[in-house]
Amino acid sequence: MIELIKQNLFSFYRIGIKERSRNDYKMLDYSYAGERWPTRVWIKNKEVYDEEELELFFSDDYFKGKNISWFLENCSTGNQIRDFVIKKGYTFLYESAGMIKDCQDFIFSPYADLSAEKVITEYKLEIFKEIVSKGLFERNPGEISESIFMNLFKNKNIELYLLSEKNNYIGTGGIFLDSSKSGGIYMICIDKDFRKRGYGKYITSLCMNRIRDLGYRYCVLNATLLGEPIYKELGFVSPVSFYILRKK
Repeated sequence: MIELIKQNLFSFYRIGIKERSRNDYKMLDYSYAGERWPTRVWIKNKEVYDEEELELFFSDDYFKGKNISWFLENCSTGNQIRDFVIKKGYTFLYESAGMIKDCQDFIFSPYADLSAEKVITEYKLEIFKEIVSKGLFERNPGEISESIFMNLFKNKNIELYLLSEKNNYIGTGGIFLDSSKSGGIYMICIDKDFRKRGYGKYITSLCMNRIRDLGYRYCVLNATLLGEPIYKELGFVSPVSFYILRKK
């Protein structure tokens, strides 16, 4: 299951991004990189990490550029990576949980006052961008590169949705279908004035239903610490964690 999570997440984040490899790691070149984007990613799937490999990956000589890294860790390793990177002087910019659920028997329950529509115009994409920028990235829309959203909008394997309550747009969601048996759920975001009403669970459920109807068995997502409890209520489990780290 970790492989399904890893494949979908990295395939999604590679859209529109130049990629090059070195040994068993991936080097990502973000032309629109901001201060929170990683420039190197650990993609190995290991139960126990070799200290020499960790020293290499986190060394200043390994990658010349921003000291921001994205690291995947199996939950079975405990605090091995956390203890190591703290000792090496890294701080945690972002932590998330890679989660997965078998959606074969999932039953979708609609809400009377909510509706969702697929984003099919650039005008609606601007609304989508505004909600995601403020609610998910906590940035003004102008601070987020237009190309990020346009790349998603134009990709034939991605569907973006706007959630509305009584004709007011209040949330977003999206799905990404890769070549594996999994469909990814991304950019789940609810306007802060409408949170804690079950709307995040609703848009996630809608995405799960769509993925299942398209013939995919597994749903995967990358959950923030805020969203993880919601996804657990829907039956998702978390076998892997992701960290974005910065060298002090």
